[in-house]
Amino acid sequence: MNSFSSIAATALVGLIVAFAAPAEAGKELINQGAAEGEGILAPVTYRAIPGQDAQNLELLPGEIDPSAVPPPAPNLPREFIPIPDRWRLIESVGVHEDLWDPYNQNTLKGDRPIFGNDWFINFTAISDMILEPRRVPIGISPQATSSPGQLDVFGDGDQYLFAENMIINVALIKGDTAFKAPDIEIRFTPVLNINYFDVNEVRVVDADPRDGTTRTDWWIGLQDAFLDYHIRNVSDRYDFESIRVGIQPFSSDFRGFLFQDQQFGVRLFGNRDNNIFQYNLLGSGGSRKTPTAGSTTSPCAPATTMSSSPISMSRIFP
Repeated sequence: MNSFSSIAATALVGLIVAFAAPAEAGKELINQGAAEGEGILAPVTYRAIPGQDAQNLELLPGEIDPSAVPPPAPNLPREFIPIPDRWRLIESVGVHEDLWDPYNQNTLKGDRPIFGNDWFINFTAISDMILEPRRVPIGISPQATSSPGQLDVFGDGDQYLFAENMIINVALIKGDTAFKAPDIEIRFTPVLNINYFDVNEVRVVDADPRDGTTRTDWWIGLQDAFLDYHIRNVSDRYDFESIRVGIQPFSSDFRGFLFQDQQFGVRLFGNRDNNIFQYNLLGSGGSRKTPTAGSTTSPCAPATTMSSSPISMSRIFP
């Protein structure tokens, strides 16, 4: 009974104190510069400045917490400072590039300009190597064989192949290419091929049986060497027209079944209707290829190719 009486007395005292306190207690007057000329009463909150301990302030009604950020005025202009080179902004927060790190920001892979504000370089190095020991049926030549005196139709089919392709791709690009084609692109891709072939029968590596059963060879060719110029944009979604001159890859159809090669030529290409319609117009001359790697060594062969390829995407009927 005594416990119940003490609880009831405590609750009664709390109600009396609550009703006796003014409505403004525990609140602060903010936004005193409002257009209405009246401030707004809001609960007092003790906010700490970053890096400092919270202060226990005893604020009277109408006082402003000095540690709080004042509310912005209705007509306050935006406080932005233009930065001409946004790609180097992250250096101010301690992020620096490493030219040997391709997984983070790197100038060599086009993450920020190499000079000016819109000239980028994209550098790629690829090592493509094949080591292939194999055994395939090889017919014995009627002129000569490495195993005379035998009546077999097939000779020794053991073979060993080594081929190394060193591909260096360098592209100099002008323009912001996040949503549109580059304004100018200069691309150069040389290929160095080194190969070694070892068999156990003659007239496989060469038609002359005196050349033996092994061959070591190397070639230097080009996969790309062209200038790409952006003529114009034809829509607000960056449908475009461009022209490309030089050694360039070209596919006459969507899958490359009819013609696909790296040829020296002039190509006019672009798209329409939000990239639904694509077209290519190509005039190219033939080119001599390396016999082992297939890269272009000379664009002076006399053959000529003319091709056009309109393509419709995402349509049942063209």
